[in-house]
Amino acid sequence: MIWQYSPLPPLLLISAVLTAVIAFIAWKNRRSPGGVALTIFLSAATIWSAAYALEFSAADLESNLLFTDIEYFGIAIVPIALLAFALSYTGREHLLTRSRVLLLALFPALTIIAMLSNDLHHLYYTGFTPSIDGGAVIWLFHYGPLFWIFWSIAALLILAALVLLITHLFDAPAAYRSQIGLLLIAFIVPLIANVLYVLKIGPVPGLDLTPVGFLVTGLTLEAATIRYQFFSVTPLARSLLPRITTDSMIVVNESGRIVDINPSAATIAGLPEEAAIGIPFDRVFPSLKPVVAGCTEETGMSEAEVAMTVGGQARVFISRCQRTKESSRDMAGYLIVLHDVTDLLHEKATLKKVNEKIGILGDITRHDILNQLTAVTGYMDLALDSEDIGEIRGDLRKSLAAAENVRHQLEFTRDYSSLGRGSSRWFDLVAVAQSALIYAEQNGMQAGISCNGVKICADPLIERALFNLAHNAVAYSRTATEFRISCTLAGDGLVLFVGDNGIGIPDEEKEIIFRHGVGKHTGLGLFMVREILGITGMTIRETGTAGSGACFAIMVPPGCFRIDRTGEDVVTR
Repeated sequence: MIWQYSPLPPLLLISAVLTAVIAFIAWKNRRSPGGVALTIFLSAATIWSAAYALEFSAADLESNLLFTDIEYFGIAIVPIALLAFALSYTGREHLLTRSRVLLLALFPALTIIAMLSNDLHHLYYTGFTPSIDGGAVIWLFHYGPLFWIFWSIAALLILAALVLLITHLFDAPAAYRSQIGLLLIAFIVPLIANVLYVLKIGPVPGLDLTPVGFLVTGLTLEAATIRYQFFSVTPLARSLLPRITTDSMIVVNESGRIVDINPSAATIAGLPEEAAIGIPFDRVFPSLKPVVAGCTEETGMSEAEVAMTVGGQARVFISRCQRTKESSRDMAGYLIVLHDVTDLLHEKATLKKVNEKIGILGDITRHDILNQLTAVTGYMDLALDSEDIGEIRGDLRKSLAAAENVRHQLEFTRDYSSLGRGSSRWFDLVAVAQSALIYAEQNGMQAGISCNGVKICADPLIERALFNLAHNAVAYSRTATEFRISCTLAGDGLVLFVGDNGIGIPDEEKEIIFRHGVGKHTGLGLFMVREILGITGMTIRETGTAGSGACFAIMVPPGCFRIDRTGEDVVTR
């Protein structure tokens, strides 16, 4: 064996060490899509680079042929390993059945056999010619038909792998394109170097720069690992998430990093989809950490109710976590689905509250109706026993008044039973106040509203609530000639003022007028108003001055009103 010095072998050994290190990292992450295939590819590249460094350091033909034989244990494996990686990485691992893998394995096996037996047939290499460049001996290999068959098949396998990756580049989300782009660079550079070597194109014929290209492969994969979490974050999970859904969905790999997220979940995170990918999920969704921890291999899934702040508002979600598999062997991680139940819980709580109130009110109403019916029958008995026409008429009037009260009680019970039954929704305040304004005008008042562009979230009975306030102004104000509704912003909330210019309400009655049964007739109107408003968190109190008119201030909480700036902005501050 004759050794020679050249600056190239140290560079080749650096390439071999780098690909060996990346191969070790790939093996540690072998459960990632394509991890095993990439380990084999990089190991083969390491053998190729290290053996070529020794080949280039030897000047005699016998040593060159020995190290070339060793090289082929890497050269023959590179194409099929790269194709297997591309299939796995792009989500086509199901195509790598055992029979197909064995069929692919025949290619490197037959190639190595043909190479090692070349002395018997000379169909792989037909001859060898020495040349000298820069003081170093370089042996030129003359290719036989078996070489060209091997090289053509190898080139087709590598091109197929590159086509898969290029197609995936266009299909993948933007967050993954840089990662895939680096992979393409990592694999294309050695391919170009090998084509130049085989076709003897370049300043130094016979110099194989493919192992030097593997140095670029190693550096590029290292950059992809550090910058884009190549082994932790891959675009395979994309197929798990529908992009159009009201539910929020996140895919987390076993390293705890977000590998995909749909637009709804990105909104909760307060990040663009691309920015969220690759971030540890517990940094973005800390409240979901116990949910994922409960999703073990034994249970397979977990479910919990979690509270999160979205856009400054508290929301409640039912979170479901399920372990996901991309193949029968590899575990991708976890699929987390968040279903917003805030409105549902609010409606359930409202309905429960209303049902409780209806039960209490039912007992009160039955008691009141029985009292009124007792009065009806009592006055009727008095009328029957009396012979005086005046007394009979008086008793009948009192009986009719008691019966009228029963009718009011039954109408109120009907309306109250509807309280909270309809889902709260958005109403244009001007539109929903029209029946109240028309009623006031029909009873001789000047009526108006200055809340253009204001929408409120309320129970469908909100129209009845405003009508009751107008009815209250007509029935009790006596001297009132105006009925007005106005809006004022107060802090984060909105205040609706509903008032008249009548006699007003004394200070000692400002709160008791909202109690059930308090009033000149049935005492149900203002009680009903407060109940309707309370469904969506609104409150009401009387703020007017006795002698100057009544004024009811309705406080609308944040989130329950909107102001459309395209309309006439008459909301004061």
